[in-house]
Amino acid sequence: MKKYVCTLPLTFCACFLLASNQASSNQNSETYTLFNTIQPGNMMLNEYIKLGVEAEFLATYQNDKTRDGDSDDTNDFVLDIVDISLDVDVTDNIKFSTVVEYADDEDIVVGSAQFDVALDKEGKVLFSIGKLYLPFGRFNGDMISDPLTLELGEMRKTSAGLSYSPIDAFSLSAWVFSGDIEEEFNNAVVCVELTPVDSIAFGAGLITDICEGVISDSIELENEDGELLDYKQTMGLNAWVELYLSDSFSVFGEYMLALDEVEALDNNQPKAWSIDLVYAITDSVTIAARYEGSKDFLVDEMPEIRVGGTLSYAFNDVVSVSAEYLYSEYNCEAELDYSHAATARLAFAF
Repeated sequence: MKKYVCTLPLTFCACFLLASNQASSNQNSETYTLFNTIQPGNMMLNEYIKLGVEAEFLATYQNDKTRDGDSDDTNDFVLDIVDISLDVDVTDNIKFSTVVEYADDEDIVVGSAQFDVALDKEGKVLFSIGKLYLPFGRFNGDMISDPLTLELGEMRKTSAGLSYSPIDAFSLSAWVFSGDIEEEFNNAVVCVELTPVDSIAFGAGLITDICEGVISDSIELENEDGELLDYKQTMGLNAWVELYLSDSFSVFGEYMLALDEVEALDNNQPKAWSIDLVYAITDSVTIAARYEGSKDFLVDEMPEIRVGGTLSYAFNDVVSVSAEYLYSEYNCEAELDYSHAATARLAFAF
């Protein structure tokens, strides 16, 4: 882990020198400064390099009620995440990007590192390779808490893929990646996205094994005697739609499921869904509401039904605050019956 963190400054310096050499060799280029321009959400170190930083502080309170009638209150204040991103235009058709991540109670890790290579002059065909979050699922992010669909479908893998976007309204991509369950290079994802009009966007994805996400931690490959068990991959499907009903109001819906029963999970067939409503009251004030649920998906941990809302205020392009409330109900087989959760967030992005 330390090896990746320590090499990032060297990578950064090398990329900066490369960009500076390219700039000096351009006869029509202007005089360079380190911070050529600063824009909301990112810093342009020069024409070729962009740096971004995001950080979130969370204050949380949760009240859990068990089916036995017991109650448990917890609260905390943490630096939840810090993301430092770096995008480098290596050449006209090659781009390198990486994100260094810190999450509460975890080590600093390289969250993603990838090269994107345009295979044609128009940039309609793109080859990508690296460690990255697979494009399986859309995952709306207007609430503080992650949707249950993300809990089921988010996967970060070493992968390679081809993307084809003949027009702005259509894109198709296919990826291959190495799985963690069997530790073999035998998995794939296919995704499609369409935007027929400006007010509608929708897409779908198909993956060879949906258990490669958070479910992988619950998969047992050996029996009590230490003998290897046969493992069968389970295909997964994702579909989403986003409607922009006005300049200030949008609706987002997503559904994700395993296409068959998972033998390694007592023949359960996990699925999750979410519906988000987002309304911008002003340029600075936004409210969001979510109704979501899951079935046969880690029933002791994930709620069967969850509903809540978030109110956000942006002081400017860098600093914002949000407050969120969630009510969750759990499967009758779970120890928990229901819970109330409140979260306040202070976020920085530049």
